[in-house]
Amino acid sequence: MRPWLAALLLTLPAAAGAIPPRLPPADYCRHNRSFVAFRSALRSAIARRDAAFILRAATENIRYSPSTEGSREGFARFWGLDHPATSRFWSVMAEAMRLGCTPDEGPDFVIPAMAQVGDEDDRDDSMMMVAVRPGAALRARPSDSSRVIAPLRWDVVTLRDRAARGTWLRATLDDGRRGYIRRNLFRRFDDYSAVFAQQDGRWRMISFSGIE
Repeated sequence: MRPWLAALLLTLPAAAGAIPPRLPPADYCRHNRSFVAFRSALRSAIARRDAAFILRAATENIRYSPSTEGSREGFARFWGLDHPATSRFWSVMAEAMRLGCTPDEGPDFVIPAMAQVGDEDDRDDSMMMVAVRPGAALRARPSDSSRVIAPLRWDVVTLRDRAARGTWLRATLDDGRRGYIRRNLFRRFDDYSAVFAQQDGRWRMISFSGIE
């Protein structure tokens, strides 16, 4: 067994096991030099808002929505890449990329890593979030001035209301403590994630979809 694969198997959460209480970003893709080079070029393209680079990297049938058939033209329209200066794509993709990378089944890679944690049949991604931004906390009441039950950084929480909306959400920690979280400091498990595959000797983005 290759050394990098042995290390990966030791550090990745078990595919069929419980989701760990914390999910700090981890880069399980760094062993692949060609993907690392592609990812560096992708980061540079995001920084300069290079829509042409993104569309060259996208496959012809790239999936961009759970409810529609994939296509490069639809992907470009969905993200407004004909007006790159105002497109949300750059911030959404940059956020996903900073949260780690992991292999998919086979030779593909997925960003962010949390998209592949645990058993997808046993978890409800729409009800699980990770504290991804500074200042996240579980509070006693839905207010920034309320008592902090627990400061959170990369902690996983489970929402208590499926249809909850608004700035504050009721949530529960892995240890059972309950309180409120500020929505914009957390990321849902089913938020946007990208899948990359090597085709004809080059890396391509075959999917970038999430909640609608």
